[in-house]
Amino acid sequence: MPGEQFFLNHDDKEISALATTLLTSKYELNDWGRVKIHVISEEEKLKVSVEHALLSIKLRWLERKFDETIKALQQATGDNDYEILLNSQKKLLKKKSAISAKLGRIVLR
Repeated sequence: MPGEQFFLNHDDKEISALATTLLTSKYELNDWGRVKIHVISEEEKLKVSVEHALLSIKLRWLERKFDETIKALQQATGDNDYEILLNSQKKLLKKKSAISAKLGRIVLR
């Protein structure tokens, strides 16, 4: 994948100008650090957003697995199958609770 320099030094002046416009910031933050105010950068926001999105995907996957386990429990015939499925359901619920806590969500079921 081409880097920033490729587009900045591109032969087509429109592409070069667009790259310059996109890579320069319109606004500059003052020196908030000297008054001990931490300003969250775009990179920090992106990292948090990506982590949140990945945790949400994992949670959704766990919820589907949990629902599948409930259906399997309804169809279980032997005590051994029932016990295995209950243990699996317990582990899934524990993982769901941990991820939900990280996301700041409340687990109702």
